Amino acid sequence: MLSAVAMKRNPREQTPTERFTDEVLLELNVRDSPAGKRRRRLIIRLVQWTTAQGIPLERELIFDPDTIERFVEVGLARDRSRPPTARSCDRSPQR
Repeated sequence: MLSAVAMKRNPREQTPTERFTDEVLLELNVRDSPAGKRRRRLIIRLVQWTTAQGIPLERELIFDPDTIERFVEVGLARDRSRPPTARSCDRSPQR
């Protein structure tokens, strides 16, 4: 089952970032399982972080290994609720 959130949104009411994220989630067939929900949260955070860094909404740039590495090191560094070793696991779903 695809994400209910992604399927309910009206594309005309979405921001470019929301539209881009939903397209990626649909392409990757992200499901509503616990692992799918985790992947969805990470992808949303990655897209939000990259656009805040001035990176254009282009898959090649956002999902570049160097961008993902920087996101894990910088973008998730503020997430104090998780130990540093847990952040290393965040690289896997993005690749």
